[in-house]
Amino acid sequence: MEEAAKEVAHAKAETKRLKRFKRLARMEVRELGRKDLRAAIAEYQASGLVEFAEPDYVVQTSAVPNDPLYLNGYLWQHDNTGQSGGVLDADLDAREAWETRTDSTAVVTVIDTGVRYTHEDLEANMWRNPGEIAGNQIDDDGNGYVDDVFGINAITDSGNPMDDHGHGTHVAGSIAAAGNNGKGVVGVAWAAKIMACKFMSQDGEGYILTRSRRSITLVSKAPRFSTIAGAAAAILKLCSMHSTGAGRREQSASLLRATKRITTMRYPAIRLTTHSRLSWP
Repeated sequence: MEEAAKEVAHAKAETKRLKRFKRLARMEVRELGRKDLRAAIAEYQASGLVEFAEPDYVVQTSAVPNDPLYLNGYLWQHDNTGQSGGVLDADLDAREAWETRTDSTAVVTVIDTGVRYTHEDLEANMWRNPGEIAGNQIDDDGNGYVDDVFGINAITDSGNPMDDHGHGTHVAGSIAAAGNNGKGVVGVAWAAKIMACKFMSQDGEGYILTRSRRSITLVSKAPRFSTIAGAAAAILKLCSMHSTGAGRREQSASLLRATKRITTMRYPAIRLTTHSRLSWP
């Protein structure tokens, strides 16, 4: 009688047997027809003939990187479990995000003291200028910088943005240090590319002097590296115009307006101070 009632329930839910377990005689997996999953489950639950009915859930391994300083809890900003007396879950929820995806096609420009592009945790994730041949001492892409493979140095007006301070490298690592490579740290975006643009010296200082007309002209022209990189190069060219006079609020504002045209990411990790003591918003 029970088996007959089950067959009626199966017909009502529009399912067919997919698998039955010999050692678990009361358990079986059934395949849906055209009926909605939730509706079919509701049919079975309402029948009173089953103890439970649920989807055949997909499970997968957890996306926990094997980078040592993540595993030992040092990178609490990614996953704060209260280690070292910290506040539980006061973090970026990076671990939860990594469960969704760890790949990325983003290019992030670090406008700072440069980036140590030979760093073991950054080398693989450095953006590379597709129009430049490294080491040939020629400006292959004709953008005014020789061997600008990883970015530019606006102080020396060259193509070598090597970090001689450390801050820019730290910022780059927080953003995109290679993940799951068994080394050092892990960035938020394991596979994003870093373009290095150096405008601050080994003392950690840099000056910005722009005039609104120049800012608009440079940013509105065709990109000088690539769609993303060229715009960043234009901004860095502005940053390379060192000022010895008093800073003005409109100068900073014009640079912000310029960046709005090319990117939605405007989170500088520096405090901008001038003789008039302006602070970056």
